[in-house]
Amino acid sequence: MGEAHLSTEQSPSGEEARIPSADEHSRRARRAEGASGRGPSPAVGLIRGLRGRGEFRRLRAEGRRWSAGDLWCVFRPDEDGAVDASPRVAFAIGRSVGNAAARNLLRRRLREILRSLPLPVGDYLIGAHPAAATRSFEELRQLMTTLVDRCGTQSLRVRDGREAN
Repeated sequence: MGEAHLSTEQSPSGEEARIPSADEHSRRARRAEGASGRGPSPAVGLIRGLRGRGEFRRLRAEGRRWSAGDLWCVFRPDEDGAVDASPRVAFAIGRSVGNAAARNLLRRRLREILRSLPLPVGDYLIGAHPAAATRSFEELRQLMTTLVDRCGTQSLRVRDGREAN
C-alpha cells in the first residue's frame, strides 16, 4: 500500500475529551490567564528603532561614518530639531562576530550602554567588528562613549552651519 492510497481523514474518536474539574489540582498555585511575562519590555521613549528601507537609504546617503576601535557608527543628525524628537538606533552585527548568542549578547550590551549615554538626536547605525565580542563591558562603554562624542561634535557642526559637506 503506497502513500497515494492512504486516507487523509482522521478516524472519529471513541470517547469525548476529558476536561478536568476545577478543583483537580487544588495544591497548584493558580495564576491569571493572559499573556506571559516574557518578551521585551515596552520602550521607554528615550531611544526608538530605525526601521524601513527608506530610512536606511537616507542614512546611507546623508550619514557620516565614524569608528572607534572595534565599533563603527553611521550617524545622520536630525536637522528638523523637533522638541519631542528622540534618537533612532539600528544595529548591524554580522555573523563574523560569532554565533547568534554572541551577537545578541553584544547587541544587548551596546543597547544598555546607549541608554546610559546622552545621545544627540539623529539616526544611528551601529556595527561591530568580530573582536568586539571579546571586549569587556567597560571597554565597550569607552568605545561607545568615543563614538557618541564624535557624533555629538558632528551634530553641533551641522546645526551651527560650519559643516562643509
